[in-house]
Amino acid sequence: MTGISGWLRGGAFWIVRGLGFGAVPFDAEAMARLEERESRHLLRAIAVAGFAAGNVMLLSISVWSGLGADMGAATRGSMHWISALIALPAIAYAGRPFFAPALRALGRRAMVMETPISLAVAIAAAMSLFETASGGDHVYFDAALALLFFLLIGRYLDNRARGEACATAAHLLALRSVAANVVGADGRLRSASTSDDRSLLAEIAQLTESAGQGRARHVRLADRAARIYAPAVHGLALAAFLGWTLIGGLSWQPALLIAVAVLIVTCPWALALAVPAVHVVAAAELLKRGILLKSADGLERLAAVDRVVFDKTGTLTEGRPALVDSGAVPPAALAAAATLAAASQHPLCRALLRAAGPAQVAACVAEMPGMGLQATLGGKRLKLGSRRWCGIGESGESAYSELWLTGLDGGPVRFRFADAAREDAADAVARIRAAGLPVTLLSGDRRGPVDAIARGLGIDDAEAAMSPADKVMRLAAMAEAGDRPLMVGDGLNDAPALAAGFASMSPAEGTAIAQTAADLVFQGARLAPVPDAILIARRARRLILGNFAIALGYNLIAVPLAMAGLVTPLIAAAAMSASSIAVTLNALRLRGGR
Repeated sequence: MTGISGWLRGGAFWIVRGLGFGAVPFDAEAMARLEERESRHLLRAIAVAGFAAGNVMLLSISVWSGLGADMGAATRGSMHWISALIALPAIAYAGRPFFAPALRALGRRAMVMETPISLAVAIAAAMSLFETASGGDHVYFDAALALLFFLLIGRYLDNRARGEACATAAHLLALRSVAANVVGADGRLRSASTSDDRSLLAEIAQLTESAGQGRARHVRLADRAARIYAPAVHGLALAAFLGWTLIGGLSWQPALLIAVAVLIVTCPWALALAVPAVHVVAAAELLKRGILLKSADGLERLAAVDRVVFDKTGTLTEGRPALVDSGAVPPAALAAAATLAAASQHPLCRALLRAAGPAQVAACVAEMPGMGLQATLGGKRLKLGSRRWCGIGESGESAYSELWLTGLDGGPVRFRFADAAREDAADAVARIRAAGLPVTLLSGDRRGPVDAIARGLGIDDAEAAMSPADKVMRLAAMAEAGDRPLMVGDGLNDAPALAAGFASMSPAEGTAIAQTAADLVFQGARLAPVPDAILIARRARRLILGNFAIALGYNLIAVPLAMAGLVTPLIAAAAMSASSIAVTLNALRLRGGR
């Protein structure tokens, strides 16, 4: 078995590598070492590109000055060859961070951001070498090296920012790490009886998968822009070359030089940085507030939400309900209820166990989501759960949550629980409403405690006694009406609703399946991270749109000038790098809430 699993893992590794992605086993320390190694390599590449660019520019200035004086062809040719000897090895070394991804993408017949950069550098270097060998007047080694120098600086800063964000995330995850127990895959029952009922998890998983399919249709803004922009880069460069050779009457060398300038000017680096630069800063700002961004497009969807939907127990409330009037409950009933409650992670069951003390799980306990549990104990069929599950008629509303136990002699027994709202729940709801977002409460609890919490927190729209499927249907109805709800929940029963929401958040104290379904997970006992995340996402979206405006505005000015032959490759490299720096500086405005 070990050999087969190892072979499968190895096969998956080579499949991933064949698709053009690096693959390493996940290890926090190993990832940190990998980030540090990449940063050192980028620093060396920056040093090589900068040193070579400085020296080649000194030689280029001499050649340019000599063109108007009496510099001989032999002297000019010697300087060009010296420039080539300096530039070509430096380009080969410093350009590897761009050449390697471009070549891998070429093998997949795909296009990545590094493709036009690599193409521009390669054309400039090849054309300069041809001009040097044929005794031409102009070479452009300095432009190729300057382009690499500026872009490597941007790549290094981006790499360091991502490394800091990942390190913060690793520390945050370490705070909630738990021990894992080894579970036997099979075994033999020697005595007594047991069961393995996965129906609850299966139903939750099915609802979660079905609900998540609608969200998968959302396409990120950056992806939509890239699909249009990337082919246009090469199209404009080709149009410039053909236009100047066929219509403009230029020979292929100056026409190709104009095409290189267009290729550099239209390089989508600023556009490609428009979203990631903001995302890196936004993720760091969220992590400072104890919020972990899990989904790649979760931030963009969070910025577009127009309603916030809360679960009650464990989300708006502390999730640690306490049994009320425990002294009035018969000890035998409390002990029997505890044997059923021990099989569930429901907050009310956990509260009942805290009141009863340690209990042995009853044999063959079955749990029905949103209803309750049942088992046979001492020949009696016991049920623990809601009024409807236990067949108890409604008799007025109460502000307490409750569980009922039936099947014992003496009739049904009621357990009442009180669960306080989170300390800042009212303030968080008020901040959300102040941001222009209506708030809805969807709970599986009874009408009484749901209304009590809603009144206390200022929530006008509250629905009670909702099953997981009911919550999904309610969210689907919101979506059909044009709403984009943010779902906030913590429990096993909330996972389908979290997947059905346009965006979703879950507290770190929630169940693992809820955190898996959520786009963001927040730490701590407060609800402030919910409005904080919404405001950060909105500011991030504004900055992303601003970055797109910067990138596109730059191209509207620079592209016509380049196609008209008024921009040299060196000026194009500086202008393109300046637009990338502007986009990065704009993204940094998000830090500290600025």
